[in-house]
Amino acid sequence: MKKRKVNRRILVTAVLLVFILLFSAFLGIAYGQRPYIVDGVDRPTSQVNPDDTSQQEEMIVESKITRATFVGTGDILIHYTNWEDAQISETTFDFRPAFSAVKPIIQQADFAFANEETIPGGIELGLQSYPMFNSPSEVIDALADTGFNLIQQASNHTLDQGEAGIANALMTWSNYPDVAVAGSYTSQSQRDEIKIIEQNGIRAAFLAYSYGTNGIPVPNSYNINLIDETAIRSDVTRANEMADIVIVGMHWGDEDSHEVNEMQRSYGQLLADLGVDIVVGTHPHVLQPVEWLTGVDGNKTYVIWSMGNALSTQLAVPNLTGGLFGITIEKEERGEDVEIRLLDPFVVPTWNDYTSDYRNFLITPFDQVDTSRFPGDFTAHQIQTEELLRTYIKDLDIRSSDDF
Repeated sequence: MKKRKVNRRILVTAVLLVFILLFSAFLGIAYGQRPYIVDGVDRPTSQVNPDDTSQQEEMIVESKITRATFVGTGDILIHYTNWEDAQISETTFDFRPAFSAVKPIIQQADFAFANEETIPGGIELGLQSYPMFNSPSEVIDALADTGFNLIQQASNHTLDQGEAGIANALMTWSNYPDVAVAGSYTSQSQRDEIKIIEQNGIRAAFLAYSYGTNGIPVPNSYNINLIDETAIRSDVTRANEMADIVIVGMHWGDEDSHEVNEMQRSYGQLLADLGVDIVVGTHPHVLQPVEWLTGVDGNKTYVIWSMGNALSTQLAVPNLTGGLFGITIEKEERGEDVEIRLLDPFVVPTWNDYTSDYRNFLITPFDQVDTSRFPGDFTAHQIQTEELLRTYIKDLDIRSSDDF
């Protein structure tokens, strides 16, 4: 729970009230007050009928409550098999079918997050798969069509095509002005702009950072937001002044590990202490638990340590398991006071399905999985996944697509 106050207005109002009271006292002294007699004692007229409470009624301040929903999913990791499946002509691609099963859920969210793991620089830069990725620009069209409006473009692969890849991706994203893309830029002015989206009267500021670039030199410091305490402190401070909530995407952690490492813990607590509301973790390519952290001011921060992969052609069962992570944001306004509450966290676990010949990729909620195609005991995998997700929040709501 986080409280904000518009302190400047309160200060101005207080100064005006003090001035009016002092001025009134001055007039009373200068011109005199007409007394009246009570029990033979002179009383100032300002105390006539002191038992009359009709003029002492407090003004009732009504509260206004609004709500919005956040939903996030993990890495969009485009291998050559993904774009071959999406190819519809020599130069065009359609990734929308891969998102069709989760689209109804994403479109019900007010704030919807996805991690652009591989830079979509487009075919003009030459498509590439592991280890130096470049994805078709149509990936962007599919993410926008699905309903994502918070895109993290800060990963260890963001600079795989240099500044040209970033520029091409941002140019395509400019076709979708209602989407906030954070984490990599082509100018300092772009980098310094805090991305803001407003839904249902709730203003969300969005920031994103990556632990590194796989050793690729960074041409300009603004090309990618690297995880740095000084920069994060500055950015979050500005974001808190501009918005009701702050959402931060963090590309961190150990690949293929379900465990939260020390670096994640350290920066997660820093973000909580700075008053960040939601921290969204990516990079490990497997799921990690969710957790509530308490900041120095007693505020609660919801941390999704890793959302796993959403779409990829990785082979192991843990790498093909992801989730749609959601939470309700409630804003209560009472006069100049604003209180933010985060309520009812939930997860819809997902399975990245595809055929043996790497076709028909589909991000599938667990309740829609064709278990005959699953490589193993799906029921056991489902139980294991739920236990992992509930490591720190035992009553975490595990939902199915039927709940939307």
